[in-house]
Parts: sequence; structure tokens; C-alpha cells
Amino acid sequence: MSLGQLDQDPNDQHGAGVIPHKAQLLEQAHEVLVQALASVDRV
Repeated sequence: MSLGQLDQDPNDQHGAGVIPHKAQLLEQAHEVLVQALASVDRV
């Protein structure tokens, strides 16, 4: 799922309701990148 695919609540005019979910996705992506970089450093 990409960040753009998150559905905004129609009652949330500023879209702030999706921020926690987007933050979680970004944290997961960051962890994957950190692990990938660590594995490259070991090679």
C-alpha cells in the first residue's frame, strides 16, 4: 500500500486522521531501509 492509497474520512476536511497510519507505514519503511543498509555494510 502506498501513502496515497489511504482513504480520507469525508468528515476530516484536513486529512489529519490518516497521519497516524502514514506515520506507521513510514516507520516500517525506515526499518526496512535500515536493515537493508546494515546488510550491505556486512558484505
